[in-house]
Amino acid sequence: VDRELAAYFVNGFGGMAGIRALNANTMTLYPNSDAAPTQLSPRMTLTSAVDAAKNLGAQFVISGAIRELAMEDPHADQPKVWDGMLSRVGIERPERTRHFVFDIFVHDGYSGALVFQSRYSTYGEWNEPRNARVGFATGRFFSTDYGQEVKLLLDQAVEDIQKTIQCQPFMAAISQVNGQRIFVDTGASSGLRPGDFLSVYRTSQHFDRQGDTFWQLSDTRLVAEVKQVQPHFAIAELAIGSERLNLQMDDVVMAW
Repeated sequence: VDRELAAYFVNGFGGMAGIRALNANTMTLYPNSDAAPTQLSPRMTLTSAVDAAKNLGAQFVISGAIRELAMEDPHADQPKVWDGMLSRVGIERPERTRHFVFDIFVHDGYSGALVFQSRYSTYGEWNEPRNARVGFATGRFFSTDYGQEVKLLLDQAVEDIQKTIQCQPFMAAISQVNGQRIFVDTGASSGLRPGDFLSVYRTSQHFDRQGDTFWQLSDTRLVAEVKQVQPHFAIAELAIGSERLNLQMDDVVMAW
């Protein structure tokens, strides 16, 4: 379920302008999913999200935990042809209601800050045989009453995440510096176009009193103009040489 759920979200984001979704369902951010996302520092950040984002070249890390898939009454019998006759005499068969509950977390990939968190829950009737190999998010799954309710819930989660992401500033890492030129680690697939202006920020790692690390962004007050755009990277130019700011790889650019 966890693999197919992640794939469903990736496909859901795939058709949205300015969003390039990557499937990283083999990664584990929470050693103990029951406690997710409580492995947070006092600053409410998740440092493993920063590491994951750097490995993927992503601005946001979407993670989650499935909380429940259980039948409400595991012993409820499957529908029988005589259920209608029994109903007419006041004997009702217990419904085979199944629940689906999951949490979604969206972390900023540069600071590790939690920018969105929500729990989603639904239920529906599940009349498939106990030994049926239905799978999750398959055509047969979505043809069931339960599957239709789950699909509505997943589509709502995709919409909520999209709104959250669109309300955040666009950020991307600097992958290379060369004089007045900086290479940005994203391009047309994220909506960048020639002529766009990007503010330049330095990144630095700090430690709090508890010894936990956190990332800080410092505004250089300089703006770079995008000159060239490729599908997955862009080249922007500064008014001065990058060496005067000591810009490094993994510093970032930002635009609202």
